[in-house]
Amino acid sequence: REGGRGRGKENGKKKEGGEEGREGGVGEKEGGERRRGGAGRAWRWAGWHGRQGEAVESPEGPSRIRAGAGTGKTRTVAVRMANVRALGGEPGNVLAVTFTNKAACEMRERVGRLVRRSAADEMTVCTFHSLCVRILRVHAGRLGYNTNFSIAAGSDRDGLVKQLIVQHGGSREKIQAWDVLGAVSNHKNAGLSLGEIPDDLIRTVAMSYQRELRARNALDFDDLLLLAEQAMREFSEVREYWRKRSEERRGGKECRSRWSPYH
Repeated sequence: REGGRGRGKENGKKKEGGEEGREGGVGEKEGGERRRGGAGRAWRWAGWHGRQGEAVESPEGPSRIRAGAGTGKTRTVAVRMANVRALGGEPGNVLAVTFTNKAACEMRERVGRLVRRSAADEMTVCTFHSLCVRILRVHAGRLGYNTNFSIAAGSDRDGLVKQLIVQHGGSREKIQAWDVLGAVSNHKNAGLSLGEIPDDLIRTVAMSYQRELRARNALDFDDLLLLAEQAMREFSEVREYWRKRSEERRGGKECRSRWSPYH
């Protein structure tokens, strides 16, 4: 019993020390990392190879990380974000974008274990499409769309293409919806006009598809990316709007985990 009490006290001290470490920014670990205390003091590393440490410990300027699956890319980016904060960066100015909602959720969870929850909530962690939706909900009017646009996706988009294929006689040629959608996506992302699609029937259906989207004030996923980029590139006031919004959110309480591609 005496030994049990001793161990209990010892464990209690360790727990108390751990909580103190989290609040003060010292002694916090995740998979081998340990952070030094206080703003302006960087992280020190355990179990990281040189390139990972180099990416994390150089928070100013761009860094490109090229690595295969399971090599720690998400972990490296999450700790880089925490290092920016540890060196005094404003969390409201941190933006991390991923391809999938699953990856965005994982990134939020990892960052939330490395910095204070209030700081993690100020950081913007979302998918590319979610970010672009937010931009276009404010600025789509500059590109000829209403800001209450709908998003063409899934069965609704596929059903529209199938209707257009039948309308243009494509059912006799055994053209499938994915033939059209693949050609549309490839040309949009290559910066080419849909009028440059080589197959006559696919080109006709693709152009009808785009006209129908415009008539319905709808955007597909490729449109979200391309139009948001166009708005930011062509309009200086759009860029200035988001700069100011970032500054105004410093210290805000909006939780980025609620960001969704469908907002």
